[in-house]
Amino acid sequence: MQAGKRGHYIIIQQASESADARGEMTQTWTEYANAWAEIKPVRGREYFQAHTENVAADTRIILPYLAGITNKMRVKFGARIYEIETVINIDERNRELNLMCVEKN
Repeated sequence: MQAGKRGHYIIIQQASESADARGEMTQTWTEYANAWAEIKPVRGREYFQAHTENVAADTRIILPYLAGITNKMRVKFGARIYEIETVINIDERNRELNLMCVEKN
């Protein structure tokens, strides 16, 4: 992939739970990693194939390989939030990741 296509600065966040002042558990999101990425809508055929595998991804985020990224994390791009549905390590070569995501409003 050409580096010039990665024009979106994203933050990958992971959830953590902590007790608030009343002792109730609350979920907060903290930064796990950041990267320059390409954000692309999933095309019709890919979207249809994703649905057959019970994945409702509507966005593909392509970034350099980062160890430890899981589908329990999310991606923040500006004010937009994407939940990670699937993490794909392209050809298992640890060079590039495709994150199949769903944008949340």
